[in-house]
Amino acid sequence: MAADSAEGKRYERYGRVLEAVLQQDAFRLLKLREVCAPEKPAFVTRVVRQLEQDGVLRSTGTNGDPAYEWTQNRDDFSGSHWLDSIIYAAQIPRTPQADRPRERLFNSGAASLRTAELLAILVRSGRTGESALQAGEKVAARFGDDLSQLAAAGRGQLKAISPAIGEVAYCQIMAGIELGRRVAAAEHAKDGQSPTRIRSTSARSSGSRK
Repeated sequence: MAADSAEGKRYERYGRVLEAVLQQDAFRLLKLREVCAPEKPAFVTRVVRQLEQDGVLRSTGTNGDPAYEWTQNRDDFSGSHWLDSIIYAAQIPRTPQADRPRERLFNSGAASLRTAELLAILVRSGRTGESALQAGEKVAARFGDDLSQLAAAGRGQLKAISPAIGEVAYCQIMAGIELGRRVAAAEHAKDGQSPTRIRSTSARSSGSRK
């Protein structure tokens, strides 16, 4: 990518703000804006909020003077990977709207989505050369014959399947699995039945049509 391209310049702008964030264990947004001058305050805020949205930072202050801290050890955070995912990665929003898993979920319901699409929603952001949907396809292909094994998969195992599955994506997948377990357990307890174990994508699909 040429350094003078629009994406290259955007990468540099994001990188300058990220570098300032990486120097802090915790910080206030107003102070960070001063550190990042002459960058526009609104842009600094946008970068910080993207980091918060991606689960890298969490807000600890008031609305008038918000403060932030890391949700993980900042030494374990790959700034270059995050920048690539924001600036260069092929991501779901670049696909036609009718093909996006989130839009399909809103329009047709979660039961209409393939396992790969459900996983793509949890992964959220791709990496260079691999979209979130492609990551979902890889994981679904690996665990499609026995979805119960996905719950026992380690972070390193999923990362080896797809580089798009970092710490945040892994936590979101595991949280989704656990929430599904609890919802299923509550429903079956209410009906006085034993939970049915879903072992494959085909079993899930046939069960959803009953």
